[in-house]
Amino acid sequence: MLRIEMLKKGRNIGALVGGVAYLVFGLLPAFYVSSHATLLLLSRLLGGPVESELLLRILTIAGTLFGLFLSGSLFIVLGAVSGTLIAYSLYHVQEFLRTLRGEVAEEKPPLIINRRANRLSEEIKRELDNELAFLKPHLQGIHGIVVIGSAAYNLNESTSDIDIVIITREDSFDRIRDVVFEHEIDISLKAEGMKKEFIVLGPEYTEELFRLSSPFSFSIRYGRVLWDDGYLAGIMKRYQASPPMPAYYFKTFYEYIAVQYYGSLTKLERDVKEKGCSISCCDDRKDCEGHKSAEMFLKVILRMLYITLPAHGYIPLTKRDLVSYVERIYGRDWADTIEEIINLSRLSHQTIYYDQYLRFKPVATALFRETLEILGRKAEVIRVLRDAANMVRGNYNKIQDRAFKECVL
Repeated sequence: MLRIEMLKKGRNIGALVGGVAYLVFGLLPAFYVSSHATLLLLSRLLGGPVESELLLRILTIAGTLFGLFLSGSLFIVLGAVSGTLIAYSLYHVQEFLRTLRGEVAEEKPPLIINRRANRLSEEIKRELDNELAFLKPHLQGIHGIVVIGSAAYNLNESTSDIDIVIITREDSFDRIRDVVFEHEIDISLKAEGMKKEFIVLGPEYTEELFRLSSPFSFSIRYGRVLWDDGYLAGIMKRYQASPPMPAYYFKTFYEYIAVQYYGSLTKLERDVKEKGCSISCCDDRKDCEGHKSAEMFLKVILRMLYITLPAHGYIPLTKRDLVSYVERIYGRDWADTIEEIINLSRLSHQTIYYDQYLRFKPVATALFRETLEILGRKAEVIRVLRDAANMVRGNYNKIQDRAFKECVL
């Protein structure tokens, strides 16, 4: 952040100096050159000497002013570029001197993280002792097992899942993933105990999470570690907690938001239109099936918050944190809406009704716009937006991104 501020100041000071230098040293020469250049151009266009007519005088004045504007702009731009380069050089000299003195190079901006003691309730301990027994024969292929989310802090509610992250060794990922998948099928058939959500990660993907300082890496960092062969301790030491990298925002947008936002909203709006819903539709909900195409729509709203909240400096570790931070930034009404979305997303059948759709859509739209503001109007962002829109509309031949094309195929 210090570097960015220095570059901004350097640019602004350079532009100011360039403007002053133009007024002092460049205005008269620019006036002379602009007026003569305009007269020369007019004489060439008219094929002879320029006579003193009113129209020609106006053109001469306009050309002179245009020349003054261009030359002034050139001075200001050169000043801004020079100021930025000087500020950049000064910053690195300053950092080098700090390093020689043994000082910290640059202080990271503070992150707001609601850290708590990660302790499991006795009920969850018993649940996990029984639940994770199936992994004991496979521990040699596992780097670490971590409980994250509300269960890690004894804050889980009756509708909460127990989120369990399993980080495998490189050569064991496929095998462990298959074992976990089979176990999930078994427990879904039994429907006993608390609901569990297993997340299996390979070391390469985990490394990327920590390198980009993804909010999910904070969940692992501050979760309850049940098993670690030294890998987790090493990666946490190697990557200190810091604000998410710019690449994290684009990666999340590219992989989890762009297509999902357009697709889920289009599908939901089509469903609303087909059912001919109005504000009075489904007042008596026991006789109304609602809109069953809402699962991805709800997910993408929550995913966008994991871009916008970190951009404001907030890293949620639990859904309770998510609601609390939303209230701080966006207000109580939004917090109530997000809490409702979270509760709906925990249901096995995620159906929303028309009145909910009317409340949720403005939130989704506002978050999407804020996400684009955070990413900036970069060429790669615009390309992803176009490809996402073309994918949803069925214009597959217009898709440029290779991964999107492979997804379609």
